[in-house]
Amino acid sequence: MRKISAKANKAKHSVSRPSGILAGSARGAGFGFLAAVTLLLVFAVAVNGTNDPNAFVKPLSLAALYLGGLIAGVAAVRFSRDGIAAGLLAGVIYSAAVLLFSLFPLPESGFPFSASVILLLLILPASVLGSIAGRRREKRPVRR
Repeated sequence: MRKISAKANKAKHSVSRPSGILAGSARGAGFGFLAAVTLLLVFAVAVNGTNDPNAFVKPLSLAALYLGGLIAGVAAVRFSRDGIAAGLLAGVIYSAAVLLFSLFPLPESGFPFSASVILLLLILPASVLGSIAGRRREKRPVRR
């Protein structure tokens, strides 16, 4: 009977997770989308007690959109470890998903389509900033 090393046995029975740039960026975009939805719910509860909640709808929805893009960039870098390219790809996936969801026949958003496209393109710098902020820094030795 042939003995299998513990490392080979673990590799044989472990579930492999995709760790490429596309998989990490897709997971990061998913995290960003979940963060944006959570922020929208938190903002909705916070605004509900004001006298004129309609005045806060557009600014807070845009804030949730861009903070979700920022979180997508941070999560993509953490998952894929590929740097700014992962954050940019996560921003592209995130904005494409938001664009697809915005095409459903719902009540009008208040932005014309051209303005919506420009606002969606602004997600890309937010995700790149998130990827820069989310990079792991190398520990430098302390100088004394």
